[in-house]
Amino acid sequence: MGHVRQAAEEARAQRGAEACRQATTAGEEAKQQVRPAGEAADGAPRGFTVSGGTARTAPARVRSLGASDPLSLLILAHRRTRVLGSSTACVLALEPDFGAPSPTDAGDDDSTGTLAYKLTAANLGDSGFVVVRDGKLIFKSPAQQHGFNFPFQLAATAHSDAPEQAQTFDLPVRRGDAVVMGTDGLFDNMFDEEIVATLAKGRAEGLPPDAIAMRLARRAHALAADGHRMSPFAQQAQAAGYSYRGGKMDDCTVIVSLVELGGAKKDQQDAGLPRAKL
Repeated sequence: MGHVRQAAEEARAQRGAEACRQATTAGEEAKQQVRPAGEAADGAPRGFTVSGGTARTAPARVRSLGASDPLSLLILAHRRTRVLGSSTACVLALEPDFGAPSPTDAGDDDSTGTLAYKLTAANLGDSGFVVVRDGKLIFKSPAQQHGFNFPFQLAATAHSDAPEQAQTFDLPVRRGDAVVMGTDGLFDNMFDEEIVATLAKGRAEGLPPDAIAMRLARRAHALAADGHRMSPFAQQAQAAGYSYRGGKMDDCTVIVSLVELGGAKKDQQDAGLPRAKL
């Protein structure tokens, strides 16, 4: 009886997985993107820099910014990977922006020489991140997909996409900004406004970032089990021509970070000691 039950459960899981994977043939990306006020024509808010390949475009150029450059780290990590399997990838780093004016409008130390900071990122596939400021979504990284539900992925095989195809981002940040990183298990099941609202509620309650991340992950997992909800994934499926309702049960990893700027000075550039952290 145990073998019969196990076989039935496996068959049920396979049918559910097939319903989610039925559109992994070629098609246009259906991921819905939020374009906040002030967004430039190239899809990036003014003051933000986006570069690199999207689906079906040429590889991104590699920036030479040193060891903290997310794209360089991603390329190096891929070269050293030998285990089987495949994965999307999202790498972020907070670093001083020595060429930017002092961030006096953000309420930081306004003395002469105060450093501004930027968030640099490399993202490949349909994991990603959002930046929330003053309770509003100001940036969301776009997904990279060959077709609906067919994301770019890295693997230690010849069938891997190239890490150089990752999109790269340079985003000016302020003290108090929140950065939410997640796999598609988050973004396929929670709308942007739901993520922002959950984040705001957690911060109002005084929760630390890791507790807010856990709340987001648990909420996304609960919504994934709803077979009737018109989820973000269901909207994407219907936009791609497939009849589908409900969430998408998937692995869900969430990281929440709050930007804290410590008033580092430009004379720390040579010392390499900017006091900033996520």
